[in-house]
Amino acid sequence: MKRMSILFASLLLCTSLIGAGCEKSSYLDDFEEDIPKAFVPQEVINSFEQKYPDTKASWENERGMLKAEFRKNRKDVDAWFESNGTWVRTVTELTPRDLPDIIVSNVKSTYPDYLIEDVDLIETPTEKYYLIEIEKRGFMDMEIKLKVSEDGKILS
Repeated sequence: MKRMSILFASLLLCTSLIGAGCEKSSYLDDFEEDIPKAFVPQEVINSFEQKYPDTKASWENERGMLKAEFRKNRKDVDAWFESNGTWVRTVTELTPRDLPDIIVSNVKSTYPDYLIEDVDLIETPTEKYYLIEIEKRGFMDMEIKLKVSEDGKILS
């Protein structure tokens, strides 16, 4: 009986240690990691503050870039910067109601059996467009992602 209790306690200890070790995947650490603002390079802070004055952000290291996460006009926004402060892109999460009428009517006429499910506004130094995910009514696995210009033209 004593031997069984020791075996059970050892098994319980090993299970606890394994669980604690798996709490955060090292695979994910390579791609996304929260970092305190104090560890963000000053060039990045300056660039962020110039682009988004009076805005507070939380910071992540994601795929070799620094990502600022913040809210602007009650929308979730992510802005990516290179470590030298160069702004790379900004992604603003929108709702279908936020889309200009021209885009909604063009998407609906081109894809009449689809619903607009998800919308992001993508801004880069060279372009600005909407990334729109549409889904076919009644078919959960029929999704299409569209790249749409501000004037409603479907680019891809």
